[in-house]
Amino acid sequence: MFRNLTFNSIIWMVLGFGCFVAGVYYGWEFRRAITRMFPLPFGLSSVGLAMILCGLTNGFTDQSPLGRNARKLGILFFLVGLPLLLYGVWIYI
Repeated sequence: MFRNLTFNSIIWMVLGFGCFVAGVYYGWEFRRAITRMFPLPFGLSSVGLAMILCGLTNGFTDQSPLGRNARKLGILFFLVGLPLLLYGVWIYI
């Protein structure tokens, strides 16, 4: 899994880490705000974790058993995080 990281994979992981940290930060900042904003930090954190898994598996192409499991988990994080993130952005705008 780690032996075939490309520049694209590293960029995906860095962006995913940034999204995850931003989601945790916004969750901490919105803890006393209106409750309609809670989907944004959860969605951002979930998409960040999915991007990290996408980077680790080189775009979900790693065929090792660990890579296949990471692909399934990453797709699940994307499916959960994207609607929450889009809803949070829609409410925020």
